[in-house]
Amino acid sequence: MTLPTPEPIERWIIVFTGFLQEGRLSGLEKIEHAIHQQCNCDSTRVILKSWQDSPGAVASRIWNRQPEGHPPAIVIIGFSYGGFTAVLLARELGKRGLKIETMLLIDPVWRWLAELPSVLSLGSWWEINVPKTVRTLFAWFQKVDRPRGHRLIVDENHTLYFPKTLKRTHNQMDDAEEVYKKALLVACPERKTA
Repeated sequence: MTLPTPEPIERWIIVFTGFLQEGRLSGLEKIEHAIHQQCNCDSTRVILKSWQDSPGAVASRIWNRQPEGHPPAIVIIGFSYGGFTAVLLARELGKRGLKIETMLLIDPVWRWLAELPSVLSLGSWWEINVPKTVRTLFAWFQKVDRPRGHRLIVDENHTLYFPKTLKRTHNQMDDAEEVYKKALLVACPERKTA
């Protein structure tokens, strides 16, 4: 028996959780679930990944399922360490010639490329360079506790919606209603939001 070849994917929505979010129902998991319900169709994939997952493996999956004649639309959402993993995925996709339609970063925290968390992430001096392949960027930060999201470095190629500061702790950032609404709006703009 020959297995059928999977159809190309027109739109990818990748959601990266933060540190210690596995095993509990986090705000990111609620966002991923709502997007999955809203955007559910054969040509769209909504995937929830851990901050520890390989950006290269995710980029290869996207590359292998491209539609013929045009690149897929890609939305990446990341929280905390997952925000940094989202940036690493954007870099991997850029190496393959793919652009990111929209990226949402929720208190993104720089980290070593190792799979383990590091106390160095608590420092405020780190910067996260957003690749030129990201077209539109939304970002939210907090200043209540640590870790705190690190400064984003962007260039003139980005459409950056001014980073907003929310009065929440780091662990509450992915539960913010405005983050939830924006994620649903940009993930599948042709659909009505829930």
